[in-house]
Amino acid sequence: MFYRTYVTRVQSLREHFSDWSETQIGESEEGRPIVAFHNAPLSECEVLAWSLMHGNETTGAEAFLKLDSDMDSRWCIVPILNPDGAEQFIRHNAQGVDVNRDARDLKSAEGKALYVLYRKIKPTLALNLHDQRTCFRPEGIDRPATFSLLAPRSSVVGGCANEHAAAGYCGWMVAFLRANYPEYALARFDDTFYPTAFGDLFQETAPTITLETGIALNDWSREGVASALAALLNGLDKALNTYDETSEHLYRSLPLNLDDAVDVIWVGANRSVAYRLTQSLSNGLLTRHIEKVNKPNNAPCWIAMEEDSSQLQSLEHINWEEYVNQL
Repeated sequence: MFYRTYVTRVQSLREHFSDWSETQIGESEEGRPIVAFHNAPLSECEVLAWSLMHGNETTGAEAFLKLDSDMDSRWCIVPILNPDGAEQFIRHNAQGVDVNRDARDLKSAEGKALYVLYRKIKPTLALNLHDQRTCFRPEGIDRPATFSLLAPRSSVVGGCANEHAAAGYCGWMVAFLRANYPEYALARFDDTFYPTAFGDLFQETAPTITLETGIALNDWSREGVASALAALLNGLDKALNTYDETSEHLYRSLPLNLDDAVDVIWVGANRSVAYRLTQSLSNGLLTRHIEKVNKPNNAPCWIAMEEDSSQLQSLEHINWEEYVNQL
């Protein structure tokens, strides 16, 4: 997982997209600019993509730093939609609002900025980039879900043309990832209708995809995943409108996401204890810490450690940042 201050990240983005235009589309609740980078006039952009809607989900923004700056299609990218949350490495904005659930009320400055931009662009494809926790895995597969895809519903009933187009694009992504990253496990999110979510709202007027990136067992930092996401977006740029019914079937046939995996199981002489790893920002540094959980029956565990039960408490003193990056 990556962390940069808002100023550092924006500077890196400006350097990477130096040949693109930059437009301030709004201001966060704490007054930080929300900026978009685009390689065509906003009203002519075909693809609208955004990340860091949740301030502790950074892989999408890192992938943008690896994106080809010479794109075939017309893109508008908002790498840091929630600057205040990103600065603090928290999910919500500075007012405690989940921006991704603010599509209808538009109580947040960040949600308003995205909505106004979307209405101005009227894109032909919208990409909502998120991270998912390490507990997610595809049903029936004992590996983390490194990529999970969702073509959101536009209504309770669902089935509109934009949903089918989004599912077709998701199928194209499945084929790309299987061909280029066969070690990654892929999953599909439950497409329950969430009327307050931006993906569900935007699906009414343009094909919209929610793309969640997770870990791989040899890539807890998600650095490799960010590179794979960038490659996926670069490939998509060359393949706009390249999908068919077969592509949609690839997406629909993905196993559903489950969230029952645990990160660590500590096996002692007389008992075992399961933990999940969480991250928080402390003195400007990301720190992993453990939370004891009940392990569901038959749920997989990514790290198994064996020790005498008398040493169980020593688990709390492991430098998890260093440990998981050595796995």
